[in-house]
Amino acid sequence: MRRAWNERAAENAQYYVYTGAPTGEDFDTSGRVNYEQIVRPYLPVLLRGRPPRECRVAEIGCGLGRMTACFAQEFGEVHALDVSTEMLAKARDRLSGFSNVSLYTGSGMDLACLPTAYFDLAFSYIVFQHIPSREAIRNYILEAGRIVRPGGAFHFQLNGYIAPEYQTGEKDTWQGESFSFLEAVEMLRAAGFMPFNAVGAGTQYFVLSARRISSDAQPLSSFILPGQAWPPGQLLEGWSRDIPGDCRPIGVVNRVLLGMPPCERERQSSDRSGLRFFISLNCGPAEGYPTASVMLNERQLGTVPMNGPGDYYGEFPVPGEAVQAPTVVVTLSFNAKQAPAVSVRSLGVYDAACGTLDHTATSEHVFWIANLEQECARLSAEISRANARVAELVAWARSLDEDLNTKVAWARSLDEDLNTKVAWARSLERDVEKAGKDLAQLHTEFEERTAWALSLRDDVEAARNAWANAQQQAQESALRAQQLDTALRAAHENPWPFVVGRIKRALRSLLKR
Repeated sequence: MRRAWNERAAENAQYYVYTGAPTGEDFDTSGRVNYEQIVRPYLPVLLRGRPPRECRVAEIGCGLGRMTACFAQEFGEVHALDVSTEMLAKARDRLSGFSNVSLYTGSGMDLACLPTAYFDLAFSYIVFQHIPSREAIRNYILEAGRIVRPGGAFHFQLNGYIAPEYQTGEKDTWQGESFSFLEAVEMLRAAGFMPFNAVGAGTQYFVLSARRISSDAQPLSSFILPGQAWPPGQLLEGWSRDIPGDCRPIGVVNRVLLGMPPCERERQSSDRSGLRFFISLNCGPAEGYPTASVMLNERQLGTVPMNGPGDYYGEFPVPGEAVQAPTVVVTLSFNAKQAPAVSVRSLGVYDAACGTLDHTATSEHVFWIANLEQECARLSAEISRANARVAELVAWARSLDEDLNTKVAWARSLDEDLNTKVAWARSLERDVEKAGKDLAQLHTEFEERTAWALSLRDDVEAARNAWANAQQQAQESALRAQQLDTALRAAHENPWPFVVGRIKRALRSLLKR
């Protein structure tokens, strides 16, 4: 693991620490933004009302010190470790201006470099999601239970994405192991922690908060955390959603009923000067930015002005005379005509002087209600998505079925057309065979008629010759007849020469005999 992260540190350390803001000022800003979102809203509960300057924090997997600098600005001692020596070398340069920061090289399996029961808070973010060993992550949580003092807290992030395609995939030092909600609870309990809040179960950014069990630890006060379930009786006006997520949208006027945190010294004194009200707000982009006004039992506590998108905090002392009952009504209102683009991350009353936060219900009860509701909401959303997907698949299957029926009908028509064409081809074959026979017969007849024509040509030629001879003979006969006619006329006119001639010929004939 160390070699892999040393190589990434040498290649592009800022990118691999936080891919959303790889370089320059954006990288430093991202650390502050994450701190304001993930750590700051929880501090009054995580530290049980103690000022951060009086507390020690251990950061597991500090990388370049992106968020370590934010801890150093608020906590008394910051002890941070990382498995990569290259990352730590760069972190030392970045954090050289802080005298309250100590850096350690981790083994990748434990927190042996940190002392036992020394820290008020252990923290880790986008670190365990890169560990490919479930045993190593379990051991880190056990080690967190060792280094956190009784009553201290562990606030950390796991990869909660448990989709089958991810769980069955190959794990490495970038895409590490993931855990279900129940697996995370089991690991925390095995390490001596009592979980009291969780946000993002079922996602990559599954953030849990847990308290190190001790004999003197008190249940949580009426301090509402991100992701925690709010009993319906507490939401009096303005809150827009029954099941909270990381932020709860609100209206123009919002009223909530909170229990007051009792303190041991309250039994001996009526001094409640340590009570403080804390609220964490998130403002989204808007055309105009409002100012939040906070009242407790109709008494003005203060305002939280906003001048742009981002996270805002308000912390106000609660006058003792304003609290005459175990419960109070807090009113949060805005100088706007319509609901602002603002949501609440956390709010509540705690006793800073006493250092403990009590609650009318046990933290275990609150935790399970919160996360079971979150799980139900998440599962309901997944079921809705699955139902929508099933509906899409059913519609797709029906369209396929219709298409198949159309194509079957088309295939049948093709089959019928093929049968018709086969029958036509067979009849055509018979016609061709008959035509072949007829052609052979015609050929024979043609040869016979050709021979007849040739013989007829000879006959015609002979007839022409006979006709020519007959014409010649006719001409000769006509000439002879003409001669005879001439002679006859001459004999008729003068018969004596004719008679004499006849007598001469007769005499010659006789003489020849």
